Amino acid sequence: MSCLEVFRVNEASSFSLMYRVYVDGVAMVQSDVSTIEYAVINEGTKEVISSLSSLVVADVVYDTLQTDVRWTKDNVGYNFKHDVGHTITTDPDISYRLEYKVTLASGSEFWLDSVVINLNEVYGN
Repeated sequence: MSCLEVFRVNEASSFSLMYRVYVDGVAMVQSDVSTIEYAVINEGTKEVISSLSSLVVADVVYDTLQTDVRWTKDNVGYNFKHDVGHTITTDPDISYRLEYKVTLASGSEFWLDSVVINLNEVYGN
């Protein structure tokens, strides 16, 4: 069973989710991936807010591990980054669960560890 990470972001703000993904023990690259889709779910009710939507592989998968100031887990880096727009998570009373489905060029499928986003309400909005 995977660990569910919980993040807090400000209401009406964009944010990035980053992962380091391995395929057969090697860091995943763009040519490994056929499609990446994500869904947004209300964590409390399990209601699907947005069903699986496709991401452009070249926009979210890197062929080399990236390190920048946003990646704070280690010095190795990430190879998947989804820049989530502020319109995805709009209600501060909801905990949002994001789920990512990866389909490889080989046809194999797997899910990345889900994350939960809680919003800090912004009163000056």
